[in-house]
Amino acid sequence: MYAWSSDEVSAATEQLLSMPRKEYGQRVQPFLERKEEWVHLFRSQLTTRGHNTNNYAEASIRILKDVVLHRWKACNAVALVDLVMEVWEAYFELRLLDHAYSRVPAHKLLYHKLLCKIPRDAASGIKPLGNNIYMVPSAQPDEGKAYEVCQNFGTCTCRAGENGAFCKHQALVHHTYGGNFPNAPVVTAKIRYQLGLLALGEQCQEESFFIDFRDVLPEQ
Repeated sequence: MYAWSSDEVSAATEQLLSMPRKEYGQRVQPFLERKEEWVHLFRSQLTTRGHNTNNYAEASIRILKDVVLHRWKACNAVALVDLVMEVWEAYFELRLLDHAYSRVPAHKLLYHKLLCKIPRDAASGIKPLGNNIYMVPSAQPDEGKAYEVCQNFGTCTCRAGENGAFCKHQALVHHTYGGNFPNAPVVTAKIRYQLGLLALGEQCQEESFFIDFRDVLPEQ
């Protein structure tokens, strides 16, 4: 599944089919015939943002069943529309506000974890190429590699970021130059303010309300 070359796919397939239990090999044969659908090598051009399963669909249906319908089965069409318009909208408003008010620590934890994977002095080696494209040196200086980060699309030529997932090279560019990445964690006051606007509209507080305590207020 995680092979990155056709040779690795062939070697893994041969090893799998040569296992002592022939019944297992017969069982997986239909899946191997559809390997273009699930092997990473054949999905490298898809923008999956690091999600290679149907977790988006599963999470949405779970919210609809558990939060909106409360596992009720007796709902006519009118009641279903009312629940979706009232309960579902209120649920997403609260979820947006949780992220806008920094109540979800996962964003900062992920951001800090990615930055810790690459030396800080690597920021001096970033080369802007124009049009929000940057060349970022590898975290291993002895490798001599560099990866191309496209800020507008939120992609990187490394393995972790080629499908649109937020990788350590994008995190370094974001930390050094700022800007908007479509896949970046919610770590800036500007993004939190935009989420607040989406949830509250005109009733949203000013952008300064969403600034962290340790951030410096911009000069007026």
